[in-house]
Amino acid sequence: MAPPYTGPPRNHNRKLPARIGILTAYPREAFESTMKVIEQQGHIADVIVWKRVIPSLVDQSFAFEYDGRLKVGGLEDYDLLFNHFCGFRLSYYYFAFKAACTTPIVNDWEGVVIASDKLKTLITARASGIRIPDTLLLNNTDFEIGITQAEKRLSYPMIMKEVTSDNGEKVYLVNSRKDAWRRWNESDRHDLFLLQEFVEGEHLRVVVLGDQVLYSVRNLIAPDEFRANARYNLGVERFPLLVTEQQQMVDVAKGIGLDYVGLDVVRNDGGLWLMEANAKPGTHCDMQLLAEDGMDLYREIGLFLLDRAISEIGL
Repeated sequence: MAPPYTGPPRNHNRKLPARIGILTAYPREAFESTMKVIEQQGHIADVIVWKRVIPSLVDQSFAFEYDGRLKVGGLEDYDLLFNHFCGFRLSYYYFAFKAACTTPIVNDWEGVVIASDKLKTLITARASGIRIPDTLLLNNTDFEIGITQAEKRLSYPMIMKEVTSDNGEKVYLVNSRKDAWRRWNESDRHDLFLLQEFVEGEHLRVVVLGDQVLYSVRNLIAPDEFRANARYNLGVERFPLLVTEQQQMVDVAKGIGLDYVGLDVVRNDGGLWLMEANAKPGTHCDMQLLAEDGMDLYREIGLFLLDRAISEIGL
């Protein structure tokens, strides 16, 4: 477990406060310790809880609703933004955000869009040198062609998952062509599915913040379960990574383009295998364990954002 992030020495001679905006779908209360540590340094922290986003195809601007109000643009008022928004929803409005928002951002729009698509994540992460399971895109118009191609490269059991699946939903372990057909046929819209090599080992969640692994845990998998998501597992336990493995995780995060990310990996005799990346990792199930180690995750985020804001402003 990495020590709490402290960051570089802070400049206490700043005359004007930095203003940091936190874009999130979480309740404002979740970021209390984030706001507190920023405000204790004499700076301003705003939590913008997004309810609805309205993009304009005409001029590539956007408006968003929060706290019962509708705001058009305005994000340029901040020195730094922290993107803690749901990836697959954000991807619909990526064009508008990229064109309309020039404020420096932690968790860049493009990195979040990559993380929201499991195939893009694996393709992008491969450049970092990490192992990824053999993965194919299942033809969503002709099942027979797709499954035949997959069976030439993969053996059963296979993992079958929707490209934008979230929190373990629409992720299946299929043991035969019949199993895969049933899952494909049950899909409401015959969405894009991946077929993936089933990699066994320790299922880990690794949370990266900036240039370090903030913490890593092992998911305790139920005997009759293959998914490591919090809603399916039996809890988590501490699982420190080797220094070389920590650096590999940082490199993967940087390759995807994310400053704050939860990486789902499998660790076995072959090393670390990347399964997916989450720009808004589900860390709620880790909080008790982190508290026992004296770590406040959201305080660490606040310290990181404060230092990044000062760096971006050039003080």
